[in-house]
Amino acid sequence: MEKGISDSDSGRPAAVPGERPNIGIFGKRNTGKSTLFNLLLGQNVAVVSDLKGTTTDPVRKSMELDGVGAVTLIDTPGYDDDGDIGSLRVEQSVKSAASCDVALVIVDGREDALDRRWTEYLEGRGATVIIIHKEDIMQGESLRETGVSLRVRDNVFAKIRQALASKDSDGSPVTILGDLVSEGDIVVLVMPQDKAAPKGRLIMPQMQTVRELLDRGCMPLCVSPGNLAGAFGSLSSKPRLVITDSQAFSSVRSAMEKAFAGAESAPAGMFAPEDMEVISDVIGGVPLTSFSILFSRYKGDIRIFKEGAAKIASLAPGSRVLIAEACAHRPLNEDIGRVKLPALLRRKVCEDLNIDVVAGSDWPSDLGGYDLIIHCGACMFNRKLVLSRIADARCSGVPITNYGLALSALMR
Repeated sequence: MEKGISDSDSGRPAAVPGERPNIGIFGKRNTGKSTLFNLLLGQNVAVVSDLKGTTTDPVRKSMELDGVGAVTLIDTPGYDDDGDIGSLRVEQSVKSAASCDVALVIVDGREDALDRRWTEYLEGRGATVIIIHKEDIMQGESLRETGVSLRVRDNVFAKIRQALASKDSDGSPVTILGDLVSEGDIVVLVMPQDKAAPKGRLIMPQMQTVRELLDRGCMPLCVSPGNLAGAFGSLSSKPRLVITDSQAFSSVRSAMEKAFAGAESAPAGMFAPEDMEVISDVIGGVPLTSFSILFSRYKGDIRIFKEGAAKIASLAPGSRVLIAEACAHRPLNEDIGRVKLPALLRRKVCEDLNIDVVAGSDWPSDLGGYDLIIHCGACMFNRKLVLSRIADARCSGVPITNYGLALSALMR
């Protein structure tokens, strides 16, 4: 494999899926999308054929882009596909567009009305569009046979780097914890391991948060809820911050109230306003938040999510609620999205609720019938996809929040 390009088989650790920028390849059928896909990867991953409609489903491949890091490249079906099956393929391209930070649009000759419509659509979804002409990649049969054209590939890579660099400077959150912690701070992490947690591993938000704390020179103290009182008692000074799994909010609040009873409150100006947005409570001078609340800012728009959480109390008999999970795991008895959240909503707000659950890439094309959307922390999604879903909800006039803020409101 050539310098600057590698994947998970190369031995180099790849970024978690939700951290990778997504780069989608779009165009009509038989314009060379799969050829470009293989060309950028340096591998013959996608099937290339003269027949229209060879790519029937999005093909995703992780790679390492020199100067950027791990990215996900997506080859999509042609957006001019027709017929009943063709319309389903186009729908898959639409779903892929929601997560793309950069869109490579291949045009055959001059752009026509359909090309322009898709270019405008992709730009409207927040993707940076790079137009590539078919003749720039289809340079004879030798290209199809060898997959090698350094001039074309390097030129496209340069444009992708430039597009991603501009997105990195748009003010989006770049860390999970912001300025909540500094080097040397003790941070207590309350980490229950339910049945959905992979055996022998931490769930993604826990793992990423611990890693960031270590990288920033902090001292994370990881405990289960049952050991929290003992952990607080072992410390010679109060921790800078307590981060809990959202499901343990109530027990963690109680443990903090006992441990820090009579302690001084947090001084005014302890945190910047943007960091106070992710603080659920300050108990005895110690701020409390959750992994999901931290991710609501890191992956989405916490202000919009807070507005959505405030709408929970206004749900009434017959209200429709959509719960969206990034993971498409097998439902379990302890499942937060399918079991715990619905039970809490019905017990604390209103018994007669209509609750739908979608998982993975599933997302209703029409949200208009819902009164509230509750999204997971989206550790498996990139920020672009979460923001696209927030935009969909706002266009439909439906409030949206996330698991952490919803549970914080329900468990008070």
